[in-house]
Amino acid sequence: MIFNAICLCFALLSPAVDAAYLKNPSDTPKNVKRRGRTYQASDTDNNFHRFPVVRQQPQFHKRQEPTGTPFGFYEGLPHLDLGIGNSDPPQHTRVLLDTGSSELWVYTPALRDDGTYDPNLSTSEQCYLAPTFNITYLDGTDIDGFYCTEIIQVADLTVTNMTIGVPQTAVGDASGDYGILGLSFKTGQGPEEKHSTLVDAMFEEGLIPARAYGIFLNKAAQLIDMEHSDSENGEITFGGADLSLVVDEELSLLSMLKTEDPSEQQILTLLTAVNSNEVDVPVLLDTGTPISILPPEVLNALVEEFAFTESTDNPGMIEAPCSMANETTTGLTFTFTDSADAENQVTIMMPWSEAIRPAGDSACAFVFRAGDTYIMGQTFLQSTYLFVDLDEFTIGLGQANWV
Repeated sequence: MIFNAICLCFALLSPAVDAAYLKNPSDTPKNVKRRGRTYQASDTDNNFHRFPVVRQQPQFHKRQEPTGTPFGFYEGLPHLDLGIGNSDPPQHTRVLLDTGSSELWVYTPALRDDGTYDPNLSTSEQCYLAPTFNITYLDGTDIDGFYCTEIIQVADLTVTNMTIGVPQTAVGDASGDYGILGLSFKTGQGPEEKHSTLVDAMFEEGLIPARAYGIFLNKAAQLIDMEHSDSENGEITFGGADLSLVVDEELSLLSMLKTEDPSEQQILTLLTAVNSNEVDVPVLLDTGTPISILPPEVLNALVEEFAFTESTDNPGMIEAPCSMANETTTGLTFTFTDSADAENQVTIMMPWSEAIRPAGDSACAFVFRAGDTYIMGQTFLQSTYLFVDLDEFTIGLGQANWV
């Protein structure tokens, strides 16, 4: 588990008749491409559920790097509203939706004042002391507690038997005031526990047609309204993909890059080019990380090409001309390649308006940093529609159709 992330609102939209279930080629809709071929739409009955994504002002807790100054210009972290338990109304909490981890966990009143879950107030819970719940993040945050099985409500969807982590102690501040909803493989959980993730549970209880989901973050300018911080600007589709949120409704499918150890499987793909700079590195597609991290040689090449400069006030931050932050038709291109078929590629354009953000009264910053763990985080994924099929080890990428 590396980073965590995305969230949804507590109001269900109608089942998505224009969403596409992409599990099998015979079920793929028009303009869904795999290995250079385009498959026709299927007339199968699709049972998709779409939800709006809530964003609030960022607090830079778990996603914050251990050292250095956080990028204060990030526009917000996405949150999902959940109901827990069988009370009327259910206990309400918010979680960050995260494609970089596997566990669903929520805070208790012992650790947070608001938006928490108290097992003592529920008659539907069943809690147990072994195995224990423990999760550690790269920023040093360490959380310990126990597991409970509970009823989870996501808008009109009700999961009747969901395992959740309930922290008793927390060192650090992994997600600010909210818990985490992991959307990765359940193999990413601890060695003693391989319970169902929320996506697994939805599928197992017949609520969605596949262990799959699509995520749309929307562009940075719309992520947060400072006066109305609960504005709904993104969407997650459980069980399929909403092609109306993809430019030209064209979604390219790539085989996921598999790890040598299946227990360490994450949502990985191959990044093979950034503009004209060729690379060949695995990258984690992580909605729970605000920043995006590139190989140092790639970042240095971009800095030199566009005459950016390293900030003297904020180590690690790269300053860029603010005039570029208004450019929406030009930017950076990122090429991703199928791990099983080198001819199957997709290129995503990230406009300068997304790649360069305000960073103070008169400064602007390039939203990438260098590192040895390569991550395409929120800054990049705002330009992308991301589809994940956990059964087929497939990733779908398309240019985000901003609304």
